[in-house]
Amino acid sequence: MRTTPGRAERVDVRAAGAVVWRESGEIAVVHRPRYDDWSFPKGKLDRGETMPFAAVREVAEETGLRARLGPLLGDVRYTVPEGRKLVGYWSAHAADGGFAPNEETDELRWVSPGHAAEMLSYLHDLDVLRRFAARGRPTSTIVLVRHAKAGSRAQWDGADVERPLSSTGREQARHLGALLPLFGPDRLVSAPPQRCRATIAPLASALGLPVGDEPLLSEDAYRDDPAAGLGRLLE
Repeated sequence: MRTTPGRAERVDVRAAGAVVWRESGEIAVVHRPRYDDWSFPKGKLDRGETMPFAAVREVAEETGLRARLGPLLGDVRYTVPEGRKLVGYWSAHAADGGFAPNEETDELRWVSPGHAAEMLSYLHDLDVLRRFAARGRPTSTIVLVRHAKAGSRAQWDGADVERPLSSTGREQARHLGALLPLFGPDRLVSAPPQRCRATIAPLASALGLPVGDEPLLSEDAYRDDPAAGLGRLLE
């Protein structure tokens, strides 16, 4: 059950998971012998871990599958002995791997969404399933990223298109280079400004992918013709 938008609520436990799907249209549900329940793979965040990293790690630990994240399905919140728990969920494609029984899960079943609705043990998992079903399996995922923090305009004497990232921005770019591979990108494009290309450079290096230029996504071009920029993004 989701919290009403805009309403603050204490969160004592944070966790993340995924509705993992494969090309047949089936989704993965797992059985946890400790609780004798059926649910989606999920688990608590490790110290310093972000939600996307935790979702991919927990899927791997509980199912043996390497998940490629897709759209965010939102979160559910409920009460556990430790207090209020928040679990963030993604739709995720099973890229490869295979299940073997482990300490947390002793069975995985690939089932249709309709069959999953009959198996799941908790109402909050049914809420997540409904969100997944409403979206359908994604045919592709676009991750749109604003450039990292750039240096001050007032302190830069050159052309604005050449204005570099600040030290904070360079650190943000390094973090993005570690985070975004979780979504399995196979194509990278950037607006022409140096700060945009520098933001995506660590990711390009990590994936070994070239970065294409896309002028229609630049600040000036989008301001002049938003429809053209949006159309290019959706091609």
